[in-house]
Amino acid sequence: MEKYILYSGTLLIISFLLIFFVGLPKYQALNVLKNQVSANQLELDSREKYFQELQQTSEEIKQYQENLSKIDTALPPDPDLANLFNFFQKISSQSGLTLGKIGAGTTVAVEGQEIKETRTSINVTGSYTALKNFIQSLENSARLIEIENISFTSVKPGGQNEEKKEEKDVFSFTLAIKVYSY
Repeated sequence: MEKYILYSGTLLIISFLLIFFVGLPKYQALNVLKNQVSANQLELDSREKYFQELQQTSEEIKQYQENLSKIDTALPPDPDLANLFNFFQKISSQSGLTLGKIGAGTTVAVEGQEIKETRTSINVTGSYTALKNFIQSLENSARLIEIENISFTSVKPGGQNEEKKEEKDVFSFTLAIKVYSY
């Protein structure tokens, strides 16, 4: 019987030592893994929430796509001088002006901003009313265009008598213009 008590005591001590040296570190490692899983789950949940918010924001932006395209028209990604000069030609002819010389545009970055400004000059010929219409068309256009300076000279009428009366109010206008892009 003493052997059984000795064996039982020895097995009990060995069991406690195994639990203490083998089981307890495994249990602690399991708790660390559970904490890591919880932290990863929280991070995953926050990322899912973030991506859902991005999805909602993307859908809201799609509602304003027309307005955003107007902004892109107002501030194009590059100056695109050919399209700009074509625009000036179209607006001047619609306003009753004759487009003459177009100065070469110079593009510079606006200090401290991502916006670029292109400066150019155009020479148009026509009446004061036509110039007024031209300026109104520029103001109403989607592009950000600023007229810095206007100078004009009178154009001498020539030729026939009937045309002299109509051409009496004809001027040559030179406009210094700034156009913005990004």
